[in-house]
Amino acid sequence: MIDALRAAGLTPDLGEQTASILRDAGLSVEGAVTAGSGGSAESVMPEYMERCVRSFLPAVLAHGQVTEAEVDIDMMAERIARELKDAGAMCWSPELAAAWARVPWARLCRAS
Repeated sequence: MIDALRAAGLTPDLGEQTASILRDAGLSVEGAVTAGSGGSAESVMPEYMERCVRSFLPAVLAHGQVTEAEVDIDMMAERIARELKDAGAMCWSPELAAAWARVPWARLCRAS
C-alpha cells in the first residue's frame, strides 16, 4: 500500500512530519496525537483492509507492483481473516497522526 501511494507521488507518512512542517513554518507546536484501529480475524479489520486495498488497486496495478491474480481482491478479506486466525494475531490499520500549533499573536495582528 505504501509503495503504491509513493508511486502515485503521495507521502504516506506525512502525519509523522506534521510537527516539523509546523515548526518549519515558524509555529510553536503545542501537541500531537496518533490513533489507529485494530482487530482480530473475527472483527471488521479483514474487510476494512480489503476495502482499502480495493480503493487504490488501480494505482497498484498501473505501477506494475502486482497483478490482479496476485491480489485476488475478491478473496482478500477471507485470506486475511484466515491468516490472522492461524497466527492468533491482530491486524492494525495505519496510524492517523495530527499536530497542532499556536500562531504568535503578532502574526495574527499583521494578518488583519
